[in-house]
Amino acid sequence: MTHTTLSSDSSRTRRLALAGVFTALAIVGSFLSFPVAGSKCAPVQHIINILAAVTLGPWYSVGIAFCASLLRNLLGLGSMMAIPGSMVGALCCGLVYSICHKLSLTCLAEALGTGILGGLAAYPVAVYIMGITPAGIFVYVVPFLISTIAGSILAFLLITALNKSGVMAMIKTTRSELFRNGTLGTPPCTAVKKTRSYDFVQHQKPGTCFLMQASATTPIYCPDV
Repeated sequence: MTHTTLSSDSSRTRRLALAGVFTALAIVGSFLSFPVAGSKCAPVQHIINILAAVTLGPWYSVGIAFCASLLRNLLGLGSMMAIPGSMVGALCCGLVYSICHKLSLTCLAEALGTGILGGLAAYPVAVYIMGITPAGIFVYVVPFLISTIAGSILAFLLITALNKSGVMAMIKTTRSELFRNGTLGTPPCTAVKKTRSYDFVQHQKPGTCFLMQASATTPIYCPDV
């Protein structure tokens, strides 16, 4: 097993864990809503879409939107129309951020993607899956826009604050990288743990954690700490 493989596995695990947290927050956040202009404003899913786009990328963002929307439906907390709406917005903002890395454009992509494209995508779902006869093809655009604009504004403010505090950089970076660049200081090491036929030796110097054979002096690889 190589250092690259271990780092990749650690990064994948970290991303999946963060995706699970975002999914849970999106589901719990469905309880947070308030009336605006005769429509229900529920901004949390849109905040999560943008957070996931910035920290995990477009495909994780889409997957989180799908899982959260599906679970909300299974729990009786949402409707089928939220599935295409949230997924379209998540894809749009994820792709925009992956291309330009501009938070303002990412939030705009979420608002337009969910509000307009997602609102239009909800129409056939309402007609052919839910058996509803809406007043027109644009009937869901305004309600979707109200929620996504509020969520996009809140996400912009939240991520801006997290960037200034350095929290966003810590979310995006692996722990080993944080140790190497001094953000977390030096690893709390000097412990030797038996792992099968190997000794897991952590030294005080950043980035020098070795997995060594019991009687060897050459490290086999340097895992992500």
